[in-house]
Amino acid sequence: MSQSTQFGENATRLAGIILAAGLSRRAAPHNKLLLPGRDGAPVVRCVASTFTAAGLQEVIVVTGHQHEAVADAVSGLSLRTIYTADFESGMGNSLAAGVRAVTQTCDGFLVCPGDLPDMNVAIVRQIAHAFQAHKGTQNIIPMHGGLRGHPVALVADLRPKLEKLSGDQGAKVLLSVPEEIERTLYLSVETNAISADNDLG
Repeated sequence: MSQSTQFGENATRLAGIILAAGLSRRAAPHNKLLLPGRDGAPVVRCVASTFTAAGLQEVIVVTGHQHEAVADAVSGLSLRTIYTADFESGMGNSLAAGVRAVTQTCDGFLVCPGDLPDMNVAIVRQIAHAFQAHKGTQNIIPMHGGLRGHPVALVADLRPKLEKLSGDQGAKVLLSVPEEIERTLYLSVETNAISADNDLG
C-alpha cells in the first residue's frame, strides 16, 4: 500500500527501516526480537506489521543475528529483508545497510528498532503526518515523559551520511550537530510505547 493512500495525494514518501540485526546481549540467551509480543506473535513481527499497516512507501527489515529466524518471523508481510554480515560491529552498520537498500525516490526514512512490542499504527502515522506537515524538511523525534523514542523520521538529504555510518554510531550522532539540531522537531506523544522495549529483567 502506498503512503499516498494513507496520507493524501501529495504525501511525503517515507521508507521504513526496522533494525533487527542486533545480538540481544541484554536478553541473552534469548533473542528479544523473537519473544512473544501482541497476540503471541514475535515482537519483531509486531513492529513490522505495524509499519506495513501504516501505509509507508516501503518497509525494510535489516537482519543479522539469527537472520533466518528473524526473516521467518516477518515472512508474508509486504516488506523486504536484507542481511548485513557486519551486524556485530554495531547499530551504525545496520542502519547504513538499511538506508542503502531503500529506493532512490523516497523523501525520508522512518527508523525503528525491532524490539518495541507496543508500537502501534497510530504512533507511526502521527510521526509520518508531522514529517509530511513540514514537507520533509524537519527530522522528527518522538518524546514521552522527557525520553526520546522511536520511530525517528530523518530527512532524505541525510542519506549520504547515513550510508557511511559504522560501529555503534547511529543517527543520533548525526542529529547532534548544530545544523541538524536546528531542523529537528521533538514531537510529544501520549504513550511510552516509543521507548518500552522487550528486554528481560
